[in-house]
Amino acid sequence: MSKKRYVDSMETVYYRPESNAEYVCGVFIAFISVFGGAAVLSLLMIMVMHLLFMPFPLGGIYYLFYLFLMVMPALVFMLGLSFFVITWLKNRVLSMILLLGFLVSTIFYISDYQFGLFDPLGLSLPSAFSRITGHSDMLGYLLQRGAWFFLGLGFVGLTILKFDRIPNRPCSRCKWIMAFFFLIMGVVCGSSFFFLQQDEFRERLNYRSIYEKYSSYPKAYLESQDIDYEQREDEMFVNTKLVVRNCTGVELDKVLLYLNPSLEVTSLFINGTTSLYGREKQVIDVPARLSPGDSLLLELSYKGQIDERICYLNVPDAEIADTRERMYLACRLGKRYSYLRKDFTLLIPEVLWYPTTVPPENPGSPYDNSRDFTRYSLRVRNYGKNKVISQGMRMKKGD
Repeated sequence: MSKKRYVDSMETVYYRPESNAEYVCGVFIAFISVFGGAAVLSLLMIMVMHLLFMPFPLGGIYYLFYLFLMVMPALVFMLGLSFFVITWLKNRVLSMILLLGFLVSTIFYISDYQFGLFDPLGLSLPSAFSRITGHSDMLGYLLQRGAWFFLGLGFVGLTILKFDRIPNRPCSRCKWIMAFFFLIMGVVCGSSFFFLQQDEFRERLNYRSIYEKYSSYPKAYLESQDIDYEQREDEMFVNTKLVVRNCTGVELDKVLLYLNPSLEVTSLFINGTTSLYGREKQVIDVPARLSPGDSLLLELSYKGQIDERICYLNVPDAEIADTRERMYLACRLGKRYSYLRKDFTLLIPEVLWYPTTVPPENPGSPYDNSRDFTRYSLRVRNYGKNKVISQGMRMKKGD
């Protein structure tokens, strides 16, 4: 009887004088080079087609963005996971089944779960750029892509530890440290992305509850408002004068104003006299008694930036988080409600960038929302080369 022995052709490579880390990292870099080169070639072909057939200017920086922040993290993770599963299971058929099952489930079933956190390919994240406003959520995008990138490197480290080969260096403590360092970094990035998104919707819930808390209190009528606006870099400075009247038929012991919660009130005058005030998020409590039919003059100064989470609280959070309704082909589109930048500013009434006596929306009863017919004037200072666009008649004074 004879015993037939099968020897893998890679055995000749395994016995060469390189460490497990050198071998695994070499194979990993080789795969990255091949698939990364294919990705670069595809992007170059698309750039040529863009130059030949598209009427839009070519933004080369965007191609680099998609290469390094969309393609490379997905490639690193999938290769690292493949190495890890094959090495630890030691069964190629079972490993391929598990990897294909994971890929199919992430693409078709769980890619949109928890704001796209469990999408290693990044297809469910808003990734479109605007030439004017840029990316809608760069921090969240970097955290999510960084999570999968570091997890991929962590799986490569675990592959090195489990690789069946005579080790050149018996001590593997540094390799364990590196592997778990990358895994922890991936978990930290993913957790930061998750809590960042959760904080947005938790704050929206707080704003809703405050609106409902003051919804039954009688509101003063805003007759006129003169707004003096100035912007310095990415911060706004506003002085405004409001004339409010009690048209409720009952005496008011206080006047409620609504202002964006990120704007800091620096001073408040009631009929020319400085006054204290109370504040709860977007609600400013002005301690002024107002008899039926009477009016008073409020002078308010405030500064700061805009919290966009105050916008459209009557829209369900699930609809806000779902980007499937905002996509072009396979590209998801983000959503912003306000911009406060040196080169571009966008302010809409829903962000409460100026005070009102009636909130712009009623989350508790979206179709029961009143409006004041108010006379407004707006003065914009030091707008530089920007062009001011607003309602009403325009008048320019000075330079």
